[in-house]
Amino acid sequence: MEFWLIDGTGKQKLRLPVPPPDFYNESGQNIPIQEINEFGEFSSKGEKKLDRIAIKSFFPVTYYSFCQYKNFSKPYDCVKLINSWRDSKLPIRLLVTETSINKQFFIENFTYGERAGSRDVEFELSLVEYKPIPKASPPSPTPTPSSKRPPTTPVQPKTYTVKKGDTLWDIARRFYNNPFKWTDIAKANGVNDPKKLQIGKVLRLP
Repeated sequence: MEFWLIDGTGKQKLRLPVPPPDFYNESGQNIPIQEINEFGEFSSKGEKKLDRIAIKSFFPVTYYSFCQYKNFSKPYDCVKLINSWRDSKLPIRLLVTETSINKQFFIENFTYGERAGSRDVEFELSLVEYKPIPKASPPSPTPTPSSKRPPTTPVQPKTYTVKKGDTLWDIARRFYNNPFKWTDIAKANGVNDPKKLQIGKVLRLP
């Protein structure tokens, strides 16, 4: 398994001499939860969250038997390169062979330092998935005036007679296309218990 960091232009590449012993790709989903007094909690699926990856390894000052290749750059040359990518406005690409990870990220944090005596430079790299803001679509052309009469809007009834099986939720969805307006109907008709609707009762639709 090889770990490659590639700059935003694709011209500069850095293969980690010592692959991380482990790494984690954090991926999630936004789940909005809404509570409705009469019905409890409801959830819906939102947008996907941005992936996050943390990598810990070190840049060796000399070749060790566990290094993946020889003739790698000096530790602080690697540090300088990553710092330049972090300060750039372009994302970098992380490619991990033998996995599905091959996408662009921004560098959120880059921490590095030395342990006493080794001169190897240990580092931790925190990456956040790059997702560009979608471009706004051009405005639609203004329609030309037409001699046709606009369609008439159906008249909203002012009252409704309760039938068997009706709930305020269903009535609000039917007449307002918004079930959450059941509270307006309840207030307008003095309904204290929305679960007990009297069949034949005439409700005023505000």
